[in-house]
Amino acid sequence: MQNNLSIPNKGLQTKEAVTNRLEYLQAQNITTHFISKTSLTAQQIQNNIESNIGSVEIPIGLAGPLLFSQNIEAEIIHAPVATLEGALVASMNRGVKAVSQSGGFRAEVIHQKMIRSPMFIFRNIRECMEFKTWVELYRLLSFPIVLTLALLGYENIFVLLLCINLITDILDGLIARAFDMQTEIGAKLDSYADTGTYILAFLGIVLFKLEEFSPYVFSFSIFVGLYLLCDVVSLIKFGRLPSLHLYSWKIGGYIQGLFFFVLFVFGFYPAFYYFMVTWGILEFLEHLTIQFLIKKMQSNAKGLYWILKKRG
Repeated sequence: MQNNLSIPNKGLQTKEAVTNRLEYLQAQNITTHFISKTSLTAQQIQNNIESNIGSVEIPIGLAGPLLFSQNIEAEIIHAPVATLEGALVASMNRGVKAVSQSGGFRAEVIHQKMIRSPMFIFRNIRECMEFKTWVELYRLLSFPIVLTLALLGYENIFVLLLCINLITDILDGLIARAFDMQTEIGAKLDSYADTGTYILAFLGIVLFKLEEFSPYVFSFSIFVGLYLLCDVVSLIKFGRLPSLHLYSWKIGGYIQGLFFFVLFVFGFYPAFYYFMVTWGILEFLEHLTIQFLIKKMQSNAKGLYWILKKRG
């Protein structure tokens, strides 16, 4: 079906232009009587909207009085609330009363910034899934290359590729959760890739950061030992690497990834190290506990609380 329709007078905000656009809608059998009557003039909304065709009424409730405390001064504030959700304003007023009777509301601006993030645009869901698969495969296929670079002593290139691995791991997880692509095969591939990244990070520490880690050998050995034990227990009991993807494990992955990034790029920070190791040991213990409780390896098991809840 060919579309030859075009909204008339798109760039104009005159009364005649509004009338033309309303007639255009009416010609398409679209009812306009409930929006065509408005008290707004073209001058009032000149820079606020394009291709204007009218306005709609929204009921406005009143929330307040709210005691707003700022330093030594206090001010009573009322807020208009435009909504169609019943009981919302009443609920807000209960909160306003509680806050005011508790000394009032206070706010401080600590920091203001704009954050920019990369965005990937796909024509369809298939392209998105293919991109996610390539991200997963990159970490698997790059493993022997990064391993060889580490063994040959190319520290700078090794660090660069390891950081790319850590970033693609984050991207992979974000895409999977954002588009609900958390599949069984995806969880397995992710587990293999995670294991490879851990091996590379541990090897990098041994080859390039051993002197800085020497005072912390005991605690780091416990960390590494428990991590390896998670894989060994899973291989013995289930015949495959684990893919539980616990919440603690996912958070731990971000913490450990950030630690390795900071370690290889900026240097060793003891406080960050102890935080990373403590979280890791706790997540590995939760992981091992769940492995002993379940009879079959699961994907996206969330955590020990949810496993015990299922068991009744």
